[in-house]
Amino acid sequence: MRRLYLLRHGKSPHPPGVADWDRPLTAKAGRRLAVFGRNVAREWPGPGCVLSSPTLRAAETARIVCEAAGWPAPVLLPELYVAEARDLLGIVRSQGGEVEAVLLVGHNPSLEDLCLQLGTPPLPDRHLSPGAMAVYACDIEDWGQLQPGGNRLEAVLDSR
Repeated sequence: MRRLYLLRHGKSPHPPGVADWDRPLTAKAGRRLAVFGRNVAREWPGPGCVLSSPTLRAAETARIVCEAAGWPAPVLLPELYVAEARDLLGIVRSQGGEVEAVLLVGHNPSLEDLCLQLGTPPLPDRHLSPGAMAVYACDIEDWGQLQPGGNRLEAVLDSR
């Protein structure tokens, strides 16, 4: 059994003149994500691998949650910024059999689209809010075996 965590970056404003890549988290989101990381670590086993989009808001989300939870530092992958659901699936599959759990930190709509493909039950309201994390149990021996469908949504955890 493997576990896949899909975390959408925290709330981020759209300040005038700031490129999408450079949008920061709100201060409130940063505080909530730190509490979220500590709480999640008490309830869920940590990932062996954390992969994050390198945009400021996603990288900050990954760093804050991982530091608070005591999880590994995120590896920043530029392809996560523009990835579609099939690309995310490929990135997870490339992790092989070394790690039991993987955390992806990224963006919508690709994260929601992947959630809709992975398994049952569906996301509540078919939505993954900023700072929310979907947790999937995947009955596979190796990440290369991950397929759409057949995975079980264990929880949707929200930092708000």
